[in-house]
Amino acid sequence: MEKRDEIIERLKKQLDQWNRDLNVLEKKGSEAREELRTAAEKQLKELKDRRKEFQARFEELQKSGEGAWKEMAQGLDKASDAIKKSFEKALEHLKD
Repeated sequence: MEKRDEIIERLKKQLDQWNRDLNVLEKKGSEAREELRTAAEKQLKELKDRRKEFQARFEELQKSGEGAWKEMAQGLDKASDAIKKSFEKALEHLKD
């Protein structure tokens, strides 16, 4: 079982990766054809909103006490998986 500090570090790395992915998506979206650009902008906004929500929950985890952090970490892991899939889908969509 991962320790609290290990989980926080892993989730921090994930947030950093999403920030890099958002930069890539913004660049590709701005270079995309008009019909793809509109869809990319909508998808990008949704990803930013989800990342922002995840960031807030992550900050709560960092401040949480010993008793609550395990449950919060499990919830963040599930949310992380869903957001990661959304990023992968968005990146794949813009490759076309």
